Amino acid sequence: MPQFWGATPATPNTPGGQRWVTPPGNEMIPVGNISWRMAAMYCNWLHNDKSILRNAFLDGAYDVSTFGYINGDVATDQAAHHPGARYWIPTLDEMIKASHYDPNKPNPDGTTGGYWLYSNGSDQPWVGAPPASMGGNGTANFGWRTNDFPGANPYAVPMGAYPTTNPWGLFDIAGGSSEWTEEVLTGTGGVRYWVHDGSFRAGTQGNGVLDAIYAAGGEFPSFPFPNFGLRIATIPSPPTLALLVLPLLSRRRRLS
Repeated sequence: MPQFWGATPATPNTPGGQRWVTPPGNEMIPVGNISWRMAAMYCNWLHNDKSILRNAFLDGAYDVSTFGYINGDVATDQAAHHPGARYWIPTLDEMIKASHYDPNKPNPDGTTGGYWLYSNGSDQPWVGAPPASMGGNGTANFGWRTNDFPGANPYAVPMGAYPTTNPWGLFDIAGGSSEWTEEVLTGTGGVRYWVHDGSFRAGTQGNGVLDAIYAAGGEFPSFPFPNFGLRIATIPSPPTLALLVLPLLSRRRRLS
């Protein structure tokens, strides 16, 4: 799967392992095939200042020793990050606010501040198609395939190719990858599904356009898919919550 987002194999550091590198020119291609657990371990690594030691992946934001299953389908993973985590997978509330809230949104009563239905700072949906640089008229990378637009590839659209941002200035809130959150929904028999949020690139037209506030999908935390990715929350200085755009999600289960 790393070839899907432009990586190439390299000599592994340890026998039996595999190493991948990103060639020049592919740095901004969205990464996919990320499970919730992989996203959590990446947050641990960032929390531990990107140390090359194995322990850097095992704790910091999430305790990897909690990752597992009871009876094969009830995940035991620590869902909420440690209070002292420096980087973490955003909660669903954090994701929605970062995507849809606009502190300058005008209201009928003369006040300002509120939520837009879509994450482009309006109540009008995004247009799923290639960007102008690839001969399309889209504003987000979702709902199209190469067959729809010969010569264009949704998996080769770099982040930032669409000029439209949300009210906070974040690029690619819609399209590219769908991102994991810390939200957990419990189903029959105690089975737990981790919620992912955001429309994804290669779905059929109109499928999974989760850019509106009212929809979400969920999956087991160990399952990666080509369109699963992540954004990361952190507290910069001065302390105001921010989501870093790290597009590293397909929607198998739709949860209401």
